[in-house]
Amino acid sequence: MNFIYRHNKILELLEHEQVLYVDKLSQLLHVSPNTIRNDLNMLSKKGLLIKIHGGATSIHYVVEKRVDRLNYRINQNISFKQAIAKQVVANLPKDEFLTLFMDSSTTVLEIANELRQYPHKITIITNFYLIPMALNDNPNITVIMIGGTWWKDEYCTIGKLALDTLSLYPVSIALLGCKGLIIEDGILNIYDLNTDVTAIKKRMIGFAQQTWICADSTKFNQKSYTHIASIDNITTFATDTPPSLEYRHLMEQKNVSILYPPE
Repeated sequence: MNFIYRHNKILELLEHEQVLYVDKLSQLLHVSPNTIRNDLNMLSKKGLLIKIHGGATSIHYVVEKRVDRLNYRINQNISFKQAIAKQVVANLPKDEFLTLFMDSSTTVLEIANELRQYPHKITIITNFYLIPMALNDNPNITVIMIGGTWWKDEYCTIGKLALDTLSLYPVSIALLGCKGLIIEDGILNIYDLNTDVTAIKKRMIGFAQQTWICADSTKFNQKSYTHIASIDNITTFATDTPPSLEYRHLMEQKNVSILYPPE
């Protein structure tokens, strides 16, 4: 059996099985495991499959899984995110020079959806490719998509180039999501999951005139892996329900505006 036939057969099998291991391919194609490993290496270098430990998986399968994960995040607590989005958009200043940074959180994505019919001019800077897609049909909004290292699992750009690019633009308001916020030793801290994403948020907190944290009520009393900021660095906090008295007191002490739907 020549290698062209084997390669075609491996790709054909992957379309049906989605994940295949070296031992099984060796048996099916009647060649040694080493031959299969060499075949998988060659196909991987051509971008025709993705190697995993002990075997390979279909590119289509991996892409579908990534899209499924993203769609799950987008639709999780969607009514909470919509409530936050309405409050944020209603409270944006009507300034023709308004520039927003919108991060790669799904709560901020919902704010972009709320801006689809926005009648005022805004410039939006983002590292999340779904933001320009959401706003594509609004002629009042200019979107600047920053470069950087493409993070395929989160559909956004990260890394040094992204950080350096952000420094070039004056930003009125940074709209940032988070994974959790929690009171620790009397200080209200805000957390996210990933160091690269957190680096983007930290950079914007340092450069933006104002920072608005947008987080639904499920994020309260939750701590994640990387610290974004304390409440001292925040201008406005937008959520879907009134925070507890303890959280509200700490925010009011720091003159943080609190946005939530009318009760």
